[in-house]
Parts: sequence; structure tokens; C-alpha cells
Amino acid sequence: MDQGRKLTQLIELCRNFCCQYSCYALAKDSWHDSPGTLPIIIHNNFYDMAVLDFMKIFGDTNNDDFHYRKVLSNVDTVYEELLKNLVISQELWKAYRDEIKGFRDKRIAHCDKERHIDEPCLDIAYSAISTIYEAATKEKKEAGRLVYEDTLDTYRERNLVYWIVYAEELAKAFLNVERQCQKNN
Repeated sequence: MDQGRKLTQLIELCRNFCCQYSCYALAKDSWHDSPGTLPIIIHNNFYDMAVLDFMKIFGDTNNDDFHYRKVLSNVDTVYEELLKNLVISQELWKAYRDEIKGFRDKRIAHCDKERHIDEPCLDIAYSAISTIYEAATKEKKEAGRLVYEDTLDTYRERNLVYWIVYAEELAKAFLNVERQCQKNN
């Protein structure tokens, strides 16, 4: 795969994370109002998919084809920028990344014996992925390739209304199913 395609794939992973993270955050406080367990499952799936996308970007440099260190050309500068943007030390970044990896390994990739596993906050992950997104889009533009939104926040703002509308439609559908079930009983 050529460098342009790798950059495109990395940008798409960042956008996918943004979508999953945003839908998770939108539904975080509202799923309790919906009937049954399906809304909870959907809510958790948004989180899980965000974690998986994060790990594709920041996971294992040996095995993850789209790890930012395998795709971006200025990785040391990007890493310094990431730590600066997060206002975090290398040690704390490593601990945070390991916490997300542990969650992925215990809850998503494997069936761990522990019934309860705390979900790491994804706000730091969003900021980290924003740094990678900006570096990837900058590199792609410098190569004279297709232009994307300059920031992940711009992408998020452009799509947020769309995500909200469909989340509301989904919530309405759950309520209608619940009402229909109650009516039939």
C-alpha cells in the first residue's frame, strides 16, 4: 500500500474513533431512559469500537499496520506534540495507553473472569487522536492529496447534528417498541 493510502486509512481510523466516541458521549446520559437492554448494548458497543480504533492507532507498532509510527513520517515531532497537547509525561501517557489496552484485552478481545472492569475515560484518547489526525491531514495536504477537515473537532462539529438526529430516531424507535409490547400484553 502506498503512503497516500496509508495516510487515508489513518485519517479514516481517526474519524471512525471520533464517530464512535461522539455517539458514546451523546448517549451516555440518555440510555437509562430507554426500555430493555438493547440501548445499553448499543451504548457499550460505541465505546468498545472507539477503544478498538484507538488501539489500531496507538497499539502495537509491530502488528498494527496503521499505527501512527508506521504511517506518519515525522513521528518524533508528532509524539512530542501529542505529549504537549495532552500536558502529560511519557510515563503517564504509557500508563494511560496500557489502561486502554488492558480494558480491550479483558473486556473486548477476551472474556475475563472479572465481572466489573472500569472503563477508561476516552477524553484523553480523543485529544491524542486529534493530534494524530492533524498530523496526518497536514502530511496528506503537503503531498498535494485530497484535503480533509483540518481538525477532528471540525469533522465532529460538521457531523454532530447528523449523529444526534439518528440517535434521537433510534431512541424513539425503542420507545415505540416498548409501547407496542405493553399494548400487546
